[in-house]
Amino acid sequence: FIEETRQQCRFAQVAFRALKDSVQTSSLDLAFLHALSFIQHACQVSRLLQPDRKGSRKRGEFLRRELDTGKDVLQSIRAFRDREGTSDEWFEDWLASLSDLDYVDMNMMPLGTMTGFKEDAFQRNLDPEVLQLRLRGQVCDLPKTAAELGRIETGCDRWLRTHSPW
Repeated sequence: FIEETRQQCRFAQVAFRALKDSVQTSSLDLAFLHALSFIQHACQVSRLLQPDRKGSRKRGEFLRRELDTGKDVLQSIRAFRDREGTSDEWFEDWLASLSDLDYVDMNMMPLGTMTGFKEDAFQRNLDPEVLQLRLRGQVCDLPKTAAELGRIETGCDRWLRTHSPW
């Protein structure tokens, strides 16, 4: 599980670098593709470290202890993780919460830049200045999460170096 955790951290970091490149070139579709890929891999790391299944909790405790992550690891993506696998219901619930069905599908500007829309009217918003993702009202500070994943990956590398039979 240590190697899988490390690999998911790596995948997330690749997506984060590609996201930053996409923002630099103002490629809206690619920026959101990479942001959502980053979130997906961060959720996988979160699930490895904090499994939902009762029978897997010892594995999570082992990983958190060995990687020295603490119990509240990756709380910044918890809302995304909780909605993973139910994106259709999440979308339906979000639409039902809007006072007006006039919404913005994708926006790559700081919130407030586009006048005439309330904050909750943005299905996907990426602030290119601070790389904050807002998806249907849920917010993730992508650089902060990337840094946390980097620390987890470093812990995995350290553990693998000291526990390798080779």
